[in-house]
Amino acid sequence: MSSTSKATTLSRTPLVLRNAAFAEALQQHLLKLSPIESATFRASHQSLTPENILLKVKAFDQAHNRGSASRKCAEKVDKSLRILNQFLASIAIAVQSNPEVSSLIVGGLRFIVDLAVNYVTFFMKLTDMIDELFGYLATLQEFDCGPDSSNLVRKTVGDVYGDLLDFCRQVRLLFVDKKGQPHRHVSVVLFLRVQWEPFEIRFGKVSSSFRYHLGVLDHSVQALQYNAIQDGNRAAETERQRMQHKELGLPQLIGQTIEEKREKFMHWICTIDFEKEHNSTFEKRYEDTGDWFLREPKFKQWFDNTDSCILWCYGKPGAGKSVLA
Repeated sequence: MSSTSKATTLSRTPLVLRNAAFAEALQQHLLKLSPIESATFRASHQSLTPENILLKVKAFDQAHNRGSASRKCAEKVDKSLRILNQFLASIAIAVQSNPEVSSLIVGGLRFIVDLAVNYVTFFMKLTDMIDELFGYLATLQEFDCGPDSSNLVRKTVGDVYGDLLDFCRQVRLLFVDKKGQPHRHVSVVLFLRVQWEPFEIRFGKVSSSFRYHLGVLDHSVQALQYNAIQDGNRAAETERQRMQHKELGLPQLIGQTIEEKREKFMHWICTIDFEKEHNSTFEKRYEDTGDWFLREPKFKQWFDNTDSCILWCYGKPGAGKSVLA
């Protein structure tokens, strides 16, 4: 089945689309499954929501717990097995000084006890992780992952949901096959496999990925909050300057280019068009008028000076200052 046909089939599946991040993660998850497993997964859920999917794997775990005699007494024997395991470890150290037939017996007993401990703790850790994931659902649903939300948050929340879906799939395959048929002798098979595939091996990767994406989500939200605070501070400062300019009668220069600010400020200082006045005065000037001024020693000294300085020219009205300028 092609990706197009899978996506078409998915569109007929009942979804709760109020959570866009989960809908995207679910679509990506279904595309990773085989056609048979994908069809079985959709058929086993009335509504594909995070709660229902997690409830389904919790139901598998609870059903196995009710039907497994070994799990019913797991908590009772857990402490005893751990104490026995420590005791055998001490004996093993003592046996090393005289390794004869007794070492084989102690080694065999330790192997059986290790199997029992790993088996008992496997389901205890599985149940704890399912309950822990349920605790995160309410928080994840608080994130606004609509079209106007942050792309970073929406993607990270989607990654968290993707890890949750991968975990649920692994749990589901503990109890049923890809066609949804229950496995036989789950307890026996798992008891024999936990020695080389304990809980940390089977679910360690998805658990680490889930916690990593939660950390990224936390940092993403903190960054967005910081940016929002900065935007608020800038907006408050802009408003403060606007009110201050208004009170002082200054022109409103906020949000304008440097040239616009300069022109507006100069117009506020004086409404005379200096360029127009300069051109008008220049047209009235006779040839060679004011050349004597350019030959003045004081002017030359000022003109050749590399330091910042002012040449103050004064005279009575009509003396020709404007023409010289």
